[in-house]
Amino acid sequence: MKLFRCRASALGAVFLLFTLLLMTSFTRADALRLSADLNKDFPVSALSYLADPSAVLTLDQLPPLADWQAAQANPLQFGYGEQAYWIHMGLEGNRDDFADSVIEISNPLLNHIDVYLLRDGQVLHEWRLGDALPFSQRPMLHRTFLIPLNDISSGPLDVVMRIQSETSLQIPLLVWKRQALVEHIDKDSTLTGFYFGALVLIGLYHVLIFASVRDYGFLYFGLFTLILTIVHASINGQAFQWLWPNAIYWNSVSLPVTLNITNMIGAMFVTRLLNISDTYPRLGLMQAIFVMLCIVVAAASFFFPFAIVTVITLVMSLVTFVINGIIVLVRLKDRYPPAKAIFYASFSLVLASSAVILSRLNIIPASTLVDNAMMIATLVEVLLFAFALSMRIAMDRDLLAKAQAESANAKDQLLDAQLAQNIRLDQLVKMRTQELENANSLLRKVSTTDALTGLHNRRYLDECLNEQQRLADRKAITLSLLILDLDHFKQLNDKHGHIFGDECLRQASERIQACVKRPQDRVFRYGGEEFVVVLPDTSIKAAKYIAEKILTNFRSEAMVVQGERVPLTISIGIASSEGKEWDLDVAELLQEADEQLYRAKELGRDRVEFKC
Repeated sequence: MKLFRCRASALGAVFLLFTLLLMTSFTRADALRLSADLNKDFPVSALSYLADPSAVLTLDQLPPLADWQAAQANPLQFGYGEQAYWIHMGLEGNRDDFADSVIEISNPLLNHIDVYLLRDGQVLHEWRLGDALPFSQRPMLHRTFLIPLNDISSGPLDVVMRIQSETSLQIPLLVWKRQALVEHIDKDSTLTGFYFGALVLIGLYHVLIFASVRDYGFLYFGLFTLILTIVHASINGQAFQWLWPNAIYWNSVSLPVTLNITNMIGAMFVTRLLNISDTYPRLGLMQAIFVMLCIVVAAASFFFPFAIVTVITLVMSLVTFVINGIIVLVRLKDRYPPAKAIFYASFSLVLASSAVILSRLNIIPASTLVDNAMMIATLVEVLLFAFALSMRIAMDRDLLAKAQAESANAKDQLLDAQLAQNIRLDQLVKMRTQELENANSLLRKVSTTDALTGLHNRRYLDECLNEQQRLADRKAITLSLLILDLDHFKQLNDKHGHIFGDECLRQASERIQACVKRPQDRVFRYGGEEFVVVLPDTSIKAAKYIAEKILTNFRSEAMVVQGERVPLTISIGIASSEGKEWDLDVAELLQEADEQLYRAKELGRDRVEFKC
């Protein structure tokens, strides 16, 4: 008899009653009630699980929910193993609550996830997820696993999952409202973009320095940083999303391979940076043996089960931490300056790991700082490693100068060598300074640019308005502002999806930008579907002309997205300092433009409004 299907038959009332009891075996009194402001970890009171040691049970063979075990914590922790686990989640809500909600399994490394949405024993929707499947098969394309609750009518809902993975079975479950999820993804994308961008820039920068100076310390450090970037991207799911979405086999072995390569190159970097091979040959030999073992384990990742290789890799990571710790302590005892930087780098990682663990145990409160502690600590570690490398270069230069002073008989040769070394160091300093300036310029551009549309973002708008305020304090100018809002964009987004909506936003930004011609005029993405146009030295009449030009552009031709024509209009509010007796206050001007925008919406949208 199947757990989720019941059919009346000729076997009589008893059989029918028993069948109906099985149909409702997933109904829970403590099911989670969806609400408009719900964004949280899934409560353990609405969670239960069933172990399937042989991994052979199917949906039809599951026992009643009374035989399942109640969850004790979220995330669920089951460790490594070949057995499967079934998870049950009870939900209640109306159609709108379900349509606006998304379940997230925030561990991107799980291999196989079968998801079933059921009501009264009937399967409404089902999905096959996991990183053992191509990325494109996910119902929502994101680095973690997102489960939409679309087309669900009001009432109770049973969410049943079967999860099996060679990785550690840690299963964090969250429930999001769609808008909150979008904001979370945008924030996460900004932070991770800055993080990975900084690591890649630092890594490439030192590889380029190696090409110039031929010092292998720079090569090891550059490669270490770049491969560490791939390791973190693999752990967070970005690598599978952006680098190899269809390479299933490589995705299954990439983490132990890259982690062992990181351990290997890190050991080589520490050995060279702290000059271990010459000063402590036995420690140098130990590091050489460890490097060979890393190569062996990395190669074994292609032939042995993931769980075995992962455990060995974790042990190897612990071993490299211990060996490098011994080397650093020995060199600290020798008062070797670069060892201090390596020590502080290691301490930052230990501190960050401790903060994350204490947060997971609810000993310290969770926060944005704690959630991103490992990323911050990794950046600090990389920067301290770079600082240690610079210290070693400075020490080499000092030793060269000392050797020149002590070798009077080879004065001419030493002077030539010193000159050559100084020239090389000056070139290196200039190169590093220029590269850092370029990197800072790039990072500033990234921080002030909206990643989706390519327009300036809200942060840069604040800077621009502050500059206009300073100009107004020095001399009289006329400043006009436009605030624009795409009409009924939320309905379009809900109907066609966020990817469709993102393309509409990109095309809308291009149309607005095409109507703003002067170099001093600026277009900004204000947030969501809102845009701001700053028009210095522009009268209210000229601002109205530009606004009407934008309106005409949107009215004249529909958006074409994914082969579909979508009419899209825009509402515009205008504010100008022209004719105002009070001193220019850009904040009040922005507020006035916003009020005019809302007036345009109230009067029917697809129009321009301003104070006469």
